[in-house]
Amino acid sequence: AKVGLATPRRMLEMMDAPEWQRYADDALTMTSNPDKKNSYDFAPELLETTNFQDLLIRNVAQRHDYNISVSGGGKESTYYVSAGYLKEDGLLNNSSSDRMSTKTKLTMKLHEKVKLQMNLSTSRRQTQSIAGGDTGAMLRTLMIRPKKPTGNFEDGVYRDPDTGEILSIQAETARAMNSNLWKKSFNADVSGALTWNMIKGMNLNVSGSYSYTDKLGYRYVPRSIYLKYSDIQKNNKAERSSDQTIKWVNENTLNYVRSFGRHNFNLVAGQSWERRMDEGFNASVTEFGTDHYMLNNLGAGLQTPVIGSGKSEYGLVSFFSRVIYNYDKRYLATLTWRSDGSSRFGEDRKFGNFPSASFAWNIHNENFMKGNHTFSNLRFRLSWGITGNDGIGNYRSMSLVNSTKVLIDGTMQDGYKINRIGNSELQWETTEQYNTGIDAGLWKGRITLGLDAYYKKTYNLLYSMTIPATTGYSIVMTNLGNVDNQGVEIELNTSNIERPNFTWTTNFNIGLNRSKVTDMGGNDNISLGYI
Repeated sequence: AKVGLATPRRMLEMMDAPEWQRYADDALTMTSNPDKKNSYDFAPELLETTNFQDLLIRNVAQRHDYNISVSGGGKESTYYVSAGYLKEDGLLNNSSSDRMSTKTKLTMKLHEKVKLQMNLSTSRRQTQSIAGGDTGAMLRTLMIRPKKPTGNFEDGVYRDPDTGEILSIQAETARAMNSNLWKKSFNADVSGALTWNMIKGMNLNVSGSYSYTDKLGYRYVPRSIYLKYSDIQKNNKAERSSDQTIKWVNENTLNYVRSFGRHNFNLVAGQSWERRMDEGFNASVTEFGTDHYMLNNLGAGLQTPVIGSGKSEYGLVSFFSRVIYNYDKRYLATLTWRSDGSSRFGEDRKFGNFPSASFAWNIHNENFMKGNHTFSNLRFRLSWGITGNDGIGNYRSMSLVNSTKVLIDGTMQDGYKINRIGNSELQWETTEQYNTGIDAGLWKGRITLGLDAYYKKTYNLLYSMTIPATTGYSIVMTNLGNVDNQGVEIELNTSNIERPNFTWTTNFNIGLNRSKVTDMGGNDNISLGYI
């Protein structure tokens, strides 16, 4: 268990009322109309020093952190269970965070050749923050003029001491001190892995995970902190939102390791898939007849509610294989191939193939290097590979339809229109890269040097291209253009002094890169936005 206290490190030093008046008078004197001095009725008797920082900032914020765990097991199985609770008060009033979490780990030996691992973690979090933004509330509060209030100051409003009637309001202070902005979230993650040693050197690995996240948002701005009806219409608002995310991941691999004399092989074949679904809704209602309902009766709002909802899904399936060959720890070759299918691309363009190959020569292990005490490591590397990128939003290959209102024969009717044009030819952005390098270690690793040179070509770039307004649309996602990158990287590490009580090391690295757009898809007027 841990308990802590936090206090403001330093408060801003503010002017008192007389100091503020002198600055205000000097500013008015320096204007073209010096006769306006004190025209705002800021006579000394009408001023009062008030440090509004004290109203928004806690003198002491508490932090409570409690954790408990239990673990044990035997030769065939082990377990670990923990739970925690964390409560933190923010330095700003009406800001806090509460979190409860649990974690469970379980390892079991189901059979002599079968091992199972399971993990479960959950967390629930609730946070409160100041409506309108913490920084904005602080900044605007500190700018309040030190005018002597009329009535008693309570929660950002000035009330008549006899009737309780609101006489005036400091809007930002009132919003901060009457904040009702909450976020609640719940997260659960379950994962497991099964390993089966089928025969000597061959293992089957099956792993999977499931993640669920639920987020709730609440916001209410009371009408009682506004005097004008127009302000109530605009700002007296209740909002609620709910968002859920579900993600599945599964990977299955078969791994075979075998050696024949100086020849060593490692073969891997596998398949994986993942799916993510996001959905949610939000509702916002303005102007209530009373503050009693708070967030619990959106139907009591006097103005037309604004409601939104949505759902999105993403899927990725992959097939892959890898062959690693090692001869006598001197020559190492690797060949890989993978095929990925993404739901974000066109119907006939979802899959992309991405092979790679690499070769390494461990020169230090050659016979002619025996007896060489200068080099502790010397290796030459060469590689080539192709990778893909599907990092765009969902449904960019499809046209999106939105609802709209249409006037037909003098009557408004429900209608639909294409809001964003799709591109059924959208496909993977692909990068092909060549690398070569040398790694060297001198004098038992006291000096290590790495030299790398690369050439990388990216083609079929994913790009939101601006199209003529005469089409009825503004942009379309497309594959456009090629970009080349080439450069070198150098890394040097030295161990200068090694003593029991003193160590001195140095690290140096530098990289040079040259990037060039080699193809713009026939469009020489691509907008890069603001720089």
